[in-house]
This record gives sequence, C-alpha cells and structure tokens, in this order.
Amino acid sequence: MPHAVLPCEISPDAFSAYTASWRELVAADAVDALHACFVSNDTRLNYVYLRHEQVVKLVESKPKKICARFALVPRESGTGQSVALVFYSDDANDIPASGYQLSGTAGEAAAITGCATIVSPICFEKACDNINGWGELPANGLEIGFFKTMDEPLRGYTHDVADFEDAIASPAPAALWLIFSLHPERGAEEPNKRLFDTVLTRHVEPDADAPGAITLTADRVYYDVANPCPPACGIIDRA
Repeated sequence: MPHAVLPCEISPDAFSAYTASWRELVAADAVDALHACFVSNDTRLNYVYLRHEQVVKLVESKPKKICARFALVPRESGTGQSVALVFYSDDANDIPASGYQLSGTAGEAAAITGCATIVSPICFEKACDNINGWGELPANGLEIGFFKTMDEPLRGYTHDVADFEDAIASPAPAALWLIFSLHPERGAEEPNKRLFDTVLTRHVEPDADAPGAITLTADRVYYDVANPCPPACGIIDRA
C-alpha cells in the first residue's frame, strides 16, 4: 500500500496552507472530515514518522525547541487529504532555525504490540495506556474534542530538543515514529476529557509496500507527552 504522504521538506507557503486547513477543519467541528483524514484503506492511522535525516536537520542548528504542527496534506493518490505533522525548530527568540519537515504517513495502520505493565523509568506503562486509548476507539469514536484545548483547535506541540537529540544518538540510523495516543487533558474543566498526543520512539523506516510493525518494549527510548499548543505556542507562532 503506497504512502498516504511522503516525508519531505516543504516550503513556508505550503506549511501555512496545510496548517491553516487543519485549524479550519477543527474550528468547524467537521467530524466527518476529521474521520476521513485519519482513515486510509479502511483503517484508522496510528502513527506518522520522520526520516533520520529530517531529525538531523531539526537538531543540527542547536535550537531552543522543536515545534510540531498539525497539517492536512493532499494524499499521494491524488484523492482527499491526510493528517500529518510538520516539524520545525526555533532559537531562544522564536526565530526559525530549520526548514519545515513534513512527516510521512503510511497508507495503513501499523501493527503495534507488546504493551504490558512493565516498570520503566520513562513511564512505559503510561505510554502504553495512552497508545491503547487510541487503538481501542470504535470505528466512529473520533471526537473533535480530542483536538481542542482551551476552546481552540489543537495546533500541535512543543518538544524538548533533547527528545530529538536522543533519537539520533543511536549507533544505527533509524526513523523517528510518533505513535498516536490519547491522554487525560491536564487541567480540563470537562471530566474525563482526553487530548490527542503522540509517543516518540526510534524504529525502522516503513517501506512503500508495508505499513510497518513495532513491538513496544521498555528498553526502547520513549518520551512523555509534549506541551500542547495552545498554550505552549511560543512568542511567535507560525501556525
């Protein structure tokens, strides 16, 4: 199954257009369109990824932070749009320190196995709970509320640079997978409200003929939830 979106560096104009489309979809409470952009080949997608060389470009300028922004991107098939994330790095003054790196989106969901109750210094059990929360949603279970915070569209996240530096520190180059998850929203007024998020881990890059498969184990590198935007959008937010 061909990729829905191929990973690449995109122009500032494309970044602005793709991220604006995402914000408009969420602001309009367009549940059907939300469902469509997360489904490919009759399966709900469960990860995006960055190639190793894209991660290197994000961290090589020694930025202060790395930002991720949701995007709606035309599918490689030419039919419809797919969800993706666009990453860029900023310096301490919110000045761009990198280009805009578009994540790849496989044409099907990956097989994700191995979550269990395992003691881990980086909250492996919690990460598994959140990943399972996404995977166990019923077919019609996507909610606009997963993508709203502070009554605004969830635009993305702000990550610590160290998360990405660790991801390229492995002796063997690997892709950076961002596995979809749902976690309880901190400080939410609505009881039991959950917010979409991702769990980061190193893994092989999926090829064009297979969506990929990953067995989660506590000895891999995982990262806790990033800071959602809003509110953690920075002094100058480009999306």
